[in-house]
Amino acid sequence: MARLRFLLQPRPAPKAKHPWRAAALVAATVGLGMAHMALGDSMALPQLASRADIDIRVGRNQQSGRIEIYGAVGSRASVRREHGSDGDQVIIRLPGQQKPDLGDIRANPPLGVAAVDLKADARASELWLKVKPGYDAHFGRADGAVYVQIDPGAEDAEKMDNGKDGKPLAVNLQDLLAPKTASGPGAEHVNRAASAPVVAIQVDNVNGGKQISFPFEGPAAAAVFRRGDSVWIVFDQEVDLRLPPDLKDGLIVQDAQWARNDGFTALRLRAPTAGSLSAIDDGLVWRVQLGGQPPDNKAARISLLRDDSTGVPALNINLAGATRVAWIRDPGVGDRMAVIPARGPIKNLPTARTLMEATIGSTAQGAVVMHMTPDVKVSVDGDLISVTRPDGLTLSNLDPNANASDARLDYKNALYPSLVNPDWSATPDEGFLARYNALQAAAADEAQGGPTGPTKARLSLARF
Repeated sequence: MARLRFLLQPRPAPKAKHPWRAAALVAATVGLGMAHMALGDSMALPQLASRADIDIRVGRNQQSGRIEIYGAVGSRASVRREHGSDGDQVIIRLPGQQKPDLGDIRANPPLGVAAVDLKADARASELWLKVKPGYDAHFGRADGAVYVQIDPGAEDAEKMDNGKDGKPLAVNLQDLLAPKTASGPGAEHVNRAASAPVVAIQVDNVNGGKQISFPFEGPAAAAVFRRGDSVWIVFDQEVDLRLPPDLKDGLIVQDAQWARNDGFTALRLRAPTAGSLSAIDDGLVWRVQLGGQPPDNKAARISLLRDDSTGVPALNINLAGATRVAWIRDPGVGDRMAVIPARGPIKNLPTARTLMEATIGSTAQGAVVMHMTPDVKVSVDGDLISVTRPDGLTLSNLDPNANASDARLDYKNALYPSLVNPDWSATPDEGFLARYNALQAAAADEAQGGPTGPTKARLSLARF
């Protein structure tokens, strides 16, 4: 540091015949000092806070925006609101020097937020949210998190006069959601949300389980599957779900959350103790049964086929009645899923298919692709769902829908009980891995029959 001060302190220019040489000497001296300062005492760059400390979650739909902050530091944040020359600002103050990850909220801010900025001082970091004109923000604490809710404002409604005392007339929130009274910025989103049909959920106890009914006004496509301790029910329509009080009984369903966005409605039920999962399509009514004896609805099995038509291996899912892909982020895991609802009758995938770059999850209705690498693409073309990536998927040469009898998986009985036929130890013509995978698939299908089902395929796998 003494050398640095010596190099940076002003020094008289050396006497020279050419003044430009003296100026060049001074510039070189200062540049050397700055280079020494840059390369000498290095300063550690601020590290982003982990999700356990600051977890910012953004909710988006066509009516409003919402920001929730969880974590050891995020749950202790304070929120204030300021009106200044820069407009309406909501400031979230996070104690400490940890910097939150703002990649998602900056790249795709929720409805009603014009800009996101981060400021810091010696004691805390502040997240500044600039609210768009015509929107209103309120905040608070709920479920161990700090939230900021941004809704379309009611500037025109606040100017209404009751004609008696000259004071502004208070406006009910339900009046703001009515299509005839909504006006100003965001009115289009409010009117669309108000026109969403209402689906009143009904809950019944059937065959020792809980049956949840969704009566729709018209045909709807659905996807039903389990992931972890949660059951997902996704429809290809934006509806207003009305959850009955007896849905969360604490025994089978411990929690229920739902949201609608981008033409879809998703209901997530936390049901870790629920046993079987099945879906029933009764025309305009979808029924989902958790636990108990599953109904005998004779569901059709979804088929998976290898596709090499594009030059690289891909996977096609044949799902009759598939509509389109719903990209949903699972809050319990933190990754995204590709959910494909389908219209009735019931079509499911009893056993999941795990690939190197993606997993085709087991479903009670529809299809779901999860555990994907970032370059995996999922698209729907009619009844065909394509799962691809630029360099191709890592697939085996086995057709997962190959018939067990076509592969000659059964073994002949030995001529003598104490001897083993020579062909049992011979390498199969189709290769070891293809025969092994085919035997596994046949044994898994046979196991669906329960204890009283056949055992021929499982014995063949054990002999192999």
